[in-house]
Amino acid sequence: MDWSHENEPYSAQPRQMGGLIMAKNVRIEWIDAGFVEIHTSEGVRELVLSQAERIATTATANITEPSEGYTANAVKKPTRWVAGVATTDEASVRAESENKALSRAV
Repeated sequence: MDWSHENEPYSAQPRQMGGLIMAKNVRIEWIDAGFVEIHTSEGVRELVLSQAERIATTATANITEPSEGYTANAVKKPTRWVAGVATTDEASVRAESENKALSRAV
């Protein structure tokens, strides 16, 4: 194999890296409908909601005064599920403001 082109600055030829031949120019065509189908599936909802619940539980444990803590939810958007964690009372708002209870849980 002739690697004499290696010194050419913008060669479209493959280059060797660590024993592998890597292509410089790669075209990837995404099939958007497939990604939307996966991202809006029930399995993804369960996954993002479980992560949000884990964060809410950890953040609630960081509150030093009596509180209802934080709640987790998942909302279906047109192309994906989005999870969120929200405060439930003034104590949880104060815990985030003063001690970063939610921020640290993330």
